[in-house]
Amino acid sequence: MARSTGIAPSRLRKRRVLAKSGALSQDGNKRKHLLFKQFLNNQPLKLTFNNGQTACAIQVDHFVDLSGALNQIGLHGSRPVLVVVGGASKMSDQSMARLRLLFVNVLAPIAETLGACVVDGGTDTGVMQMMGQARAEIAGTFPLVGIAPVGKIALPDAPPSSSGQTSLEPNHTHFVLISGSTWGDESPWLARIATTLADEKPSVTVMANGGAITLLDLFENK
Repeated sequence: MARSTGIAPSRLRKRRVLAKSGALSQDGNKRKHLLFKQFLNNQPLKLTFNNGQTACAIQVDHFVDLSGALNQIGLHGSRPVLVVVGGASKMSDQSMARLRLLFVNVLAPIAETLGACVVDGGTDTGVMQMMGQARAEIAGTFPLVGIAPVGKIALPDAPPSSSGQTSLEPNHTHFVLISGSTWGDESPWLARIATTLADEKPSVTVMANGGAITLLDLFENK
């Protein structure tokens, strides 16, 4: 007979995902234990990055919980939304330079002028990194929301492991971490979060380069 853990199955699944993500380590400290407890209870977190920037984060397991979760991290009310999807791998240095200028001179200023909310994948790579850096460069104040599967990211105080975790981009203001351990699990959430934030305001998707996951993101945001 299997021994009972006394923990609900849904929390056991989340415990496994968090352990994979680096949010919970074998020799973890009090902060990691607190983060773990907050994730289990879907409570908002305050993440602090090495550059001194902070961000609000929350984990969401079901679409029905989304509106309440966004409210908990201060994302409420209707506003224009810009969804950014894509990648920057295999681009030439010249193409990368042009793309960075697009983010700094066009996309970030437009979001700032319109008071829009920008939604992307939230990791410190590719177009997500460019979006975060562009917001910092123009001293932007618009919300920049990263959406990622919790099993694929490393929290600021937990460096990426060898099993494919990626750091979060430090200039984002909010993160919605969804249950999952595969890139692409976040794709339907990008669309749903953009729709929820925009409500009756317009929502636009910009695609820059990318591969199969980008196409999935684009399909979900059509």
